[in-house]
Amino acid sequence: MPSERPRALRLAVAWLVVFLATTTVTALVPAAAFAHGSSSPLNDPAEEALATAGAVAATDAAAAAAALRSLIGDAAAARVGGTAEQRVRGARVAFDALPFDMGNGVASDLILDVLRENRSQPDAWTLAFRLRDRVMDGLDLAHGEPFLRAMIAVYPEQIRFRYYLMDLFLDSGRPAAADAQCEEILRQVPSDTRAHYVQALLRELDGRIDDAVRLYDEVIALGSDLRAHVIKVRLLWDVQRDYDAAERALTAGFAAVAAAPVGREREEVRADLEVEEELLRGEREQRRLLLAADARLRKLIAGILAGWLIVLGGGVLWLRRQRLV
Repeated sequence: MPSERPRALRLAVAWLVVFLATTTVTALVPAAAFAHGSSSPLNDPAEEALATAGAVAATDAAAAAAALRSLIGDAAAARVGGTAEQRVRGARVAFDALPFDMGNGVASDLILDVLRENRSQPDAWTLAFRLRDRVMDGLDLAHGEPFLRAMIAVYPEQIRFRYYLMDLFLDSGRPAAADAQCEEILRQVPSDTRAHYVQALLRELDGRIDDAVRLYDEVIALGSDLRAHVIKVRLLWDVQRDYDAAERALTAGFAAVAAAPVGREREEVRADLEVEEELLRGEREQRRLLLAADARLRKLIAGILAGWLIVLGGGVLWLRRQRLV
């Protein structure tokens, strides 16, 4: 038993030495890193900026925005900026803590800065669509337009961002700008159906019915959407009042439906064309009745005028006779 005590004491001393060595190393590593200018959380300017933004956002939004923008590197100012993860966190702070418009602007700058470095950064990509929803739902054209144009520049092959910009212009009442985006889309994808439809609608709203019909004819020629037949027929009889042209378009529409593959779209378009056919028939019948009523009214008016002329003529002759007597 006495021999066990020295052994236990030696083990205790050994464990104490290991503990002290580990503690010393743990304490010295951050100190050494600090001495060599490390960016540990204790002295990381990006972390300080994030903390400052979160602390002052409620009382000084401008200061918070400036702190978050400092996460973006600037070679001219010798500012390193934050990591991609820190800039993504900064964008989230901008969304959650800053006023709507200001938050959109700051988040846009941070998200784009990350994506320009790495188009595949998943967190920034996800936040880009959150920002898209914000600017489109809130009609924030001031920040939405430059953001979406920048996304088009970063992802030129992603036509979706031109669609988003086109929709933002439409919702914001800028049809000419939306039309320009349609032109860009059609340069990339000449067979794009939606861009044709939007342009046709814009021509119709502008009173350029012939141009709208031409665009629907282009969609029909592409053979990608049978519904263009329905819209063309309605435009011809309901807007342009060209019933003969509407009849010809209706015949062409039924022929296209008959030649199309069997399916739900075909049956739906057939039903819509039948509705248009019935409406057109009713419109032509109403037109015929109105013309017939107009003809009868004209005859009645002519008869009344003739009667009055006879009465007046007779009255004049009677007066002359009275003078002669």
